[in-house]
Amino acid sequence: MGLKSIIMPTTSQEFDSDFKVALETVKQEGLRGIIFGNIFLEDVRKFYETRVKSVGLEYYDLLWGQSTKSVLESFIQGGFKAVVTSIWLKKLDRRYLGREINGDFLIDLEKEAVDVCGENGEYHSLVYDGPCFKRPLPYRICGVHEEMENIFLDIRSA
Repeated sequence: MGLKSIIMPTTSQEFDSDFKVALETVKQEGLRGIIFGNIFLEDVRKFYETRVKSVGLEYYDLLWGQSTKSVLESFIQGGFKAVVTSIWLKKLDRRYLGREINGDFLIDLEKEAVDVCGENGEYHSLVYDGPCFKRPLPYRICGVHEEMENIFLDIRSA
């Protein structure tokens, strides 16, 4: 997209402090705000909004209040590509880890008792390509690890 990537490996325990460092880095690069994709969880929105504003950046949530199914359908139909990078094992089976987010993924998720966008933490993903990308984001999977009730792909820039 012509944007500089800021990649910062982290752990669950270090996320808050690492996130603050990333926000400070973004601010030093001259950006004025951060766009998020939160849809309906007020506590998650407040978590990020508080941290973003605390370093003097603007906070934007462009998907707020939309239907999660319509968000995922638009994402897929829009030609974006993403891979599932973490699974909350209480909510989803580990077979979802590493899956491409596409029409088959949506069909399978609708059979589960989960939010299809993972809004309740069921899964997280990495968007690596789409219409606004100049080229796909190169990444490599270096392994898999578990923390508490979650399983993660260890992803690095390729």
